[in-house]
Amino acid sequence: MIIIGIDPGKGGGLAMLNGMQAQAIAMPEESGIIDTLKAWAMLSSEINVWMEDIPRYAGKDVPSSSIAILFRNYGFCLGAAQAMGLPVHLVKPQKWQKGIPAAAGVTGQGKKRVLKDHASRLFPHAKPTLKTADALLIAHYGLGEIYGA
Repeated sequence: MIIIGIDPGKGGGLAMLNGMQAQAIAMPEESGIIDTLKAWAMLSSEINVWMEDIPRYAGKDVPSSSIAILFRNYGFCLGAAQAMGLPVHLVKPQKWQKGIPAAAGVTGQGKKRVLKDHASRLFPHAKPTLKTADALLIAHYGLGEIYGA
């Protein structure tokens, strides 16, 4: 089974878990999103996509250009996955981040570093970055939801 995690933010990424293998890339342009999803979808007939569900009030303290990219990427990734017939599960940040050590109460760049460190412990071979860590952790959350881990 392939689990794909998507962090649609401006500094987000795509991640894929396939057994013991993990891959992650920074959020590409639209054609790169399609190419990546197609390539990963060819690896298995069993695929689940887990994507961060963005709150309707997103962007309260964020530049409008970043919010525009977030919403564009969200809609594009959701539409691309659904057009490919891939099942998409939306998950709120509070839900997939629950239980991550040291993440509670931390915000901004400090939280991004905590999440990157956690992703690095789980998936050292994927070499998580600040852009790909959330996608890896979203995929990891999806794996737990499917297999009850």
